[in-house]
Amino acid sequence: MIKSILLPIDGSAYTDSVIEYGIFMGRKFDAVLRVLTIVDIRLFDWSLSSGADSFVPIMPSPEFQEESQKLQQEKADHVLKKAAEILNRSAVKFETFKRAGIPVDEICNMARQADMVVMGIRGEYERWSDKLLGVTVEAVTRQINKSVLLIDKVFKPIERIHVGYDGSDTANKALQLAAEMSTILSLPLGVIAVFDSKDERNAVLDEAERYLLPYNLNYAL
Repeated sequence: MIKSILLPIDGSAYTDSVIEYGIFMGRKFDAVLRVLTIVDIRLFDWSLSSGADSFVPIMPSPEFQEESQKLQQEKADHVLKKAAEILNRSAVKFETFKRAGIPVDEICNMARQADMVVMGIRGEYERWSDKLLGVTVEAVTRQINKSVLLIDKVFKPIERIHVGYDGSDTANKALQLAAEMSTILSLPLGVIAVFDSKDERNAVLDEAERYLLPYNLNYAL
Protein backbone atom coordinates (compact mmCIF):
# COMPACT_ATOMS: atom_id res chain seq x y z
CA MET A 1 0.00 0.00 0.00
CA ILE A 2 1.27 3.47 -0.88
CA LYS A 3 1.23 5.73 2.19
CA SER A 4 4.28 7.94 1.63
CA ILE A 5 5.42 9.53 -1.62
CA LEU A 6 8.76 11.26 -2.18
CA LEU A 7 8.76 14.29 -4.49
CA PRO A 8 12.31 15.44 -5.38
CA ILE A 9 12.11 18.91 -6.97
CA ASP A 10 14.75 21.31 -8.27
CA GLY A 11 12.84 24.30 -9.60
CA SER A 12 13.06 23.03 -13.19
CA ALA A 13 10.24 22.95 -15.74
CA TYR A 14 9.19 19.58 -14.29
CA THR A 15 8.70 20.77 -10.72
CA ASP A 16 5.07 21.89 -11.01
CA SER A 17 4.14 18.63 -12.73
CA VAL A 18 5.87 16.56 -10.01
CA ILE A 19 3.84 18.43 -7.40
CA GLU A 20 0.57 17.99 -9.31
CA TYR A 21 1.11 14.26 -9.73
CA GLY A 22 2.03 14.10 -6.06
CA ILE A 23 -1.23 15.79 -5.12
CA PHE A 24 -3.19 13.44 -7.39
CA MET A 25 -1.58 10.34 -5.88
CA GLY A 26 -1.65 11.72 -2.34
CA ARG A 27 -5.39 12.27 -2.49
CA LYS A 28 -6.15 8.89 -4.03
CA PHE A 29 -4.01 6.92 -1.58
CA ASP A 30 -4.39 9.21 1.43
CA ALA A 31 -0.61 9.37 1.48
CA VAL A 32 1.80 11.89 2.97
CA LEU A 33 3.95 13.75 0.44
CA ARG A 34 7.61 14.27 1.31
CA VAL A 35 8.94 17.14 -0.77
CA LEU A 36 12.71 17.17 -1.13
CA THR A 37 15.02 19.75 -2.66
CA ILE A 38 18.78 19.42 -2.65
CA VAL A 39 21.57 21.96 -2.51
CA ASP A 40 24.06 20.33 -4.86
CA ILE A 41 27.40 20.69 -3.07
CA ARG A 42 29.27 19.91 -6.28
CA LEU A 43 28.39 23.39 -7.53
CA PHE A 44 30.53 25.09 -4.90
CA ASP A 45 32.75 22.33 -3.51
CA TRP A 46 35.34 22.00 -6.24
CA SER A 47 37.13 19.17 -4.47
CA LEU A 48 34.13 17.01 -5.43
CA SER A 49 33.68 18.24 -8.99
CA SER A 50 37.35 18.10 -10.01
CA GLY A 51 38.67 14.56 -9.77
CA ALA A 52 41.93 13.06 -10.94
CA ASP A 53 40.75 12.95 -14.54
CA SER A 54 39.26 16.45 -14.50
CA PHE A 55 40.87 19.81 -15.15
CA VAL A 56 39.89 23.09 -13.52
CA PRO A 57 41.96 25.90 -15.10
CA ILE A 58 41.15 28.48 -12.41
CA MET A 59 40.30 27.51 -8.85
CA PRO A 60 37.51 29.81 -7.60
CA SER A 61 38.19 32.02 -4.62
CA PRO A 62 36.67 31.30 -1.19
CA GLU A 63 34.47 34.37 -1.64
CA PHE A 64 33.08 33.02 -4.91
CA GLN A 65 32.38 29.62 -3.36
CA GLU A 66 30.66 31.24 -0.38
CA GLU A 67 28.47 33.36 -2.64
CA SER A 68 27.61 30.32 -4.79
CA GLN A 69 26.57 28.38 -1.72
CA LYS A 70 24.42 31.28 -0.52
CA LEU A 71 22.65 31.51 -3.88
CA GLN A 72 21.99 27.77 -3.93
CA GLN A 73 20.56 27.88 -0.40
CA GLU A 74 18.27 30.77 -1.33
CA LYS A 75 17.12 28.97 -4.45
CA ALA A 76 16.31 25.82 -2.46
CA ASP A 77 14.33 27.85 0.08
CA HIS A 78 12.36 29.51 -2.72
CA VAL A 79 11.58 26.17 -4.38
CA LEU A 80 10.29 24.69 -1.12
CA LYS A 81 8.29 27.80 -0.25
CA LYS A 82 6.50 27.78 -3.60
CA ALA A 83 5.79 24.04 -3.29
CA ALA A 84 4.42 24.48 0.23
CA GLU A 85 2.06 27.23 -0.95
CA ILE A 86 0.63 24.96 -3.65
CA LEU A 87 0.32 21.98 -1.30
CA ASN A 88 -1.32 24.02 1.44
CA ARG A 89 -4.06 25.03 -1.00
CA SER A 90 -4.57 21.40 -2.04
CA ALA A 91 -5.21 20.22 1.53
CA VAL A 92 -2.94 17.18 1.33
CA LYS A 93 -0.57 15.97 4.02
CA PHE A 94 3.01 16.94 3.29
CA GLU A 95 6.46 17.56 4.74
CA THR A 96 9.33 19.54 3.24
CA PHE A 97 13.02 18.71 3.40
CA LYS A 98 16.15 20.57 2.32
CA ARG A 99 19.36 18.58 2.11
CA ALA A 100 22.90 19.49 1.09
CA GLY A 101 24.76 16.80 -0.80
CA ILE A 102 24.93 14.97 -4.11
CA PRO A 103 21.38 14.73 -5.55
CA VAL A 104 21.45 11.02 -6.42
CA ASP A 105 22.71 10.07 -2.96
CA GLU A 106 20.20 12.25 -1.11
CA ILE A 107 17.23 11.06 -3.16
CA CYS A 108 18.21 7.41 -2.69
CA ASN A 109 18.57 7.92 1.07
CA MET A 110 15.15 9.59 1.35
CA ALA A 111 13.55 6.95 -0.88
CA ARG A 112 14.18 4.41 1.89
CA GLN A 113 11.47 6.23 3.87
CA ALA A 114 8.88 6.28 1.06
CA ASP A 115 6.68 3.81 -0.81
CA MET A 116 6.90 5.64 -4.13
CA VAL A 117 9.05 8.32 -5.78
CA VAL A 118 7.70 10.81 -8.33
CA MET A 119 10.34 12.40 -10.58
CA GLY A 120 10.47 14.37 -13.81
CA ILE A 121 12.14 12.53 -16.67
CA ARG A 122 14.74 15.28 -16.71
CA GLY A 123 15.91 18.10 -14.45
CA GLU A 124 17.05 21.69 -14.60
CA TYR A 125 19.93 20.95 -17.00
CA GLU A 126 17.78 19.26 -19.65
CA ARG A 127 18.61 21.88 -22.29
CA TRP A 128 22.15 20.51 -22.49
CA SER A 129 21.10 16.91 -23.00
CA ASP A 130 19.30 15.06 -25.76
CA LYS A 131 18.82 11.86 -23.76
CA LEU A 132 15.36 10.57 -22.90
CA LEU A 133 16.17 10.47 -19.18
CA GLY A 134 18.23 12.89 -17.14
CA VAL A 135 21.42 11.71 -15.45
CA THR A 136 19.97 11.99 -11.94
CA VAL A 137 16.72 10.14 -12.57
CA GLU A 138 18.51 7.38 -14.49
CA ALA A 139 20.96 6.85 -11.62
CA VAL A 140 18.20 6.89 -9.00
CA THR A 141 16.04 4.32 -10.79
CA ARG A 142 19.01 1.97 -11.02
CA GLN A 143 19.88 2.22 -7.33
CA ILE A 144 16.59 2.09 -5.43
CA ASN A 145 14.10 -0.75 -5.07
CA LYS A 146 11.03 1.46 -4.73
CA SER A 147 8.38 2.23 -7.34
CA VAL A 148 9.19 5.32 -9.41
CA LEU A 149 6.62 7.33 -11.35
CA LEU A 150 8.40 9.21 -14.16
CA ILE A 151 6.45 12.19 -15.45
CA ASP A 152 6.65 14.82 -18.19
CA LYS A 153 6.34 18.60 -17.89
CA VAL A 154 2.56 18.73 -18.19
CA PHE A 155 0.21 16.98 -15.77
CA LYS A 156 -2.30 14.63 -17.39
CA PRO A 157 -4.77 12.59 -15.33
CA ILE A 158 -3.93 8.89 -15.43
CA GLU A 159 -6.55 7.07 -17.52
CA ARG A 160 -5.15 3.56 -17.83
CA ILE A 161 -2.38 1.40 -16.37
CA HIS A 162 -0.21 -0.98 -18.38
CA VAL A 163 2.16 -3.54 -16.90
CA GLY A 164 4.67 -5.75 -18.65
CA TYR A 165 4.66 -9.32 -17.35
CA ASP A 166 7.12 -12.14 -18.04
CA GLY A 167 6.59 -14.35 -15.00
CA SER A 168 9.74 -13.20 -13.19
CA ASP A 169 9.79 -12.19 -9.52
CA THR A 170 10.27 -8.55 -10.48
CA ALA A 171 7.35 -8.66 -12.91
CA ASN A 172 5.19 -10.32 -10.25
CA LYS A 173 5.94 -7.47 -7.88
CA ALA A 174 5.06 -4.97 -10.61
CA LEU A 175 1.79 -6.80 -11.29
CA GLN A 176 0.88 -6.57 -7.62
CA LEU A 177 1.52 -2.82 -7.58
CA ALA A 178 -0.41 -2.34 -10.83
CA ALA A 179 -3.39 -4.26 -9.43
CA GLU A 180 -3.40 -2.21 -6.23
CA MET A 181 -3.14 1.06 -8.15
CA SER A 182 -5.89 0.05 -10.57
CA THR A 183 -8.13 -0.77 -7.63
CA ILE A 184 -7.51 2.48 -5.75
CA LEU A 185 -7.61 4.68 -8.85
CA SER A 186 -10.55 2.78 -10.43
CA LEU A 187 -8.67 2.44 -13.71
CA PRO A 188 -8.55 -0.34 -16.32
CA LEU A 189 -5.42 -2.46 -16.36
CA GLY A 190 -3.65 -3.87 -19.39
CA VAL A 191 -1.17 -6.75 -19.08
CA ILE A 192 1.44 -7.08 -21.83
CA ALA A 193 3.59 -10.16 -22.44
CA VAL A 194 6.06 -10.59 -25.30
CA PHE A 195 7.49 -14.03 -26.10
CA ASP A 196 8.74 -15.84 -29.20
CA SER A 197 6.63 -18.82 -28.22
CA LYS A 198 2.84 -18.43 -28.25
CA ASP A 199 2.46 -21.27 -25.74
CA GLU A 200 4.90 -19.63 -23.34
CA ARG A 201 3.15 -16.29 -23.73
CA ASN A 202 -0.26 -17.82 -23.04
CA ALA A 203 1.06 -19.64 -19.97
CA VAL A 204 2.43 -16.42 -18.51
CA LEU A 205 -0.79 -14.51 -19.25
CA ASP A 206 -2.83 -17.30 -17.64
CA GLU A 207 -0.70 -16.91 -14.53
CA ALA A 208 -1.27 -13.15 -14.53
CA GLU A 209 -5.01 -13.64 -14.95
CA ARG A 210 -5.19 -16.06 -12.03
CA TYR A 211 -3.44 -13.46 -9.91
CA LEU A 212 -5.81 -10.66 -10.97
CA LEU A 213 -9.12 -12.54 -10.61
CA PRO A 214 -9.62 -11.83 -6.87
CA TYR A 215 -9.20 -8.09 -7.48
CA ASN A 216 -12.39 -7.89 -9.56
CA LEU A 217 -10.72 -5.43 -11.95
CA ASN A 218 -11.43 -4.27 -15.46
CA TYR A 219 -8.37 -5.79 -17.09
CA ALA A 220 -7.25 -6.94 -20.53
CA LEU A 221 -4.50 -9.39 -21.46
